[in-house]
This record gives sequence, C-alpha cells and structure tokens, in this order.
Amino acid sequence: MTSVKTKNAALLLLGAAAGGILASAVWFDQVVELEKQYAALNSDHTTLAKGIEAKELALSVSASQHEKTQSNVEKLVVQLQEKDKELAELEHKITMKSRQSQSQNSEQTEKLLESEKALEALRTRLQNTDRLYAERFRLTKAVNELNENILKASHKAEASQKACDEFKKGNSWNRVSQDDCDTYAKMKKAADDMIEEFDVISSQLDSVNRQLSAFGNLPLVSKDATNEKADAKLVISN
Repeated sequence: MTSVKTKNAALLLLGAAAGGILASAVWFDQVVELEKQYAALNSDHTTLAKGIEAKELALSVSASQHEKTQSNVEKLVVQLQEKDKELAELEHKITMKSRQSQSQNSEQTEKLLESEKALEALRTRLQNTDRLYAERFRLTKAVNELNENILKASHKAEASQKACDEFKKGNSWNRVSQDDCDTYAKMKKAADDMIEEFDVISSQLDSVNRQLSAFGNLPLVSKDATNEKADAKLVISN
C-alpha cells in the first residue's frame, strides 16, 4: 500500500516535473519569440530614428536653404522695386520729352504752315501783280488809242459841223450840202461811242491802278489822257 502511494507520489512528482519542464520550454520559446520581436522592433526603431534624424537634418538644411532663398528673394524684391522706380522715372522723362518734342514739332509745323501761307500769298500777289501789269498795259494802250481816235473824230466832226451849219443858214458860198450834216451826225455818233468806250476802259484802268497802288508799286497813271478826252468831248458837244 505504501509502495503504491509512494509510486503514485513519485509519478505525481515526475508528472509535475515533466509539466514544469514542458511549461518551462513553452515559456522559453515565448521569451525567445518576444526577444526576436523586441530585436525586430528595436531594429525598426533604430531605422525609424535614423530616418527621423535624416528627415530632421534634411528639414534643417531645407530650412537653411529656405532662409537663404527667402533672403535672396527679399533682396530681389527690393532690387525689383528699385528698378520699377527707375523705370517709372525713365518713363516719366520719356513722356515729358515726347510731349516737349510734340509741342516743338507742333510749333515748327505751325511756323511752317504760316511760312507756306505767306509764301503762297506772296506767290499769288506776284501773279496778281503780273496780271495787273499786263492788264494795265492793255488798258493804257486801249485808252491812248481811243483818245487819239476821239481827237481825230472831234476835228473831223468840227469841220463837218461848220459845213452843216452853213448849209442850214443857206448863205454859204462854199459847196455845202445835206451830206455834210449826215457826215457830222455819223462822226458825232462814232465819237460818242468811242467816248463811252473810253469811259468804261478808263474806269477799268483806274481800278487796276488802285490795285497796283495797294501793292505799293508804281504811282497811278497820269490823268493827261483823261483830260485830253474831256477836251475832245467838249469840242464835239459844242
């Protein structure tokens, strides 16, 4: 009985020992696995830490570069603002110069136009003067010819008038007739027509002389021809 109990007890102890060993083996495996996991995690942590350090270093370098870049940008902005200011001043100067140039060009253009107008007026004046001189020459010649013809006609008319008067009295010893009266009438009419034409041409000549006098040219033509015409007219009318 005791032997059986002892055997049972031994078996129990052996089972307990075996169970303990088995449990120890399982625990050991778990510990090893945990250590492996820890090692892996530690490795990952180290890798992550190095990665973080690298990132931080990169960020630090990037920040430094950013600061330098920002500083350069700020300097460039200042330079750009200065250039903009210089450009604005230059544009203002160009605008003022352009306006001044336009004003000068406008003044020169006005002076040129005035000169052209004055030149055209002078050209027209010279042309008119030449025309007036030609007209004056023509009219003067016509007046002189008419004046001469009027004087001749007046002398002939005067002779015909005397013969006609004697014929009308009926006591003349000369050979007078109605033909003398007819001749006198024709001569008087011809003279009157020439005198009328003379008056028209003389008026035209006076107008031309006044226009030439306005240009400050030669003085007016002498009135001798007009006076001679008046004397001839007086003879005929008598």
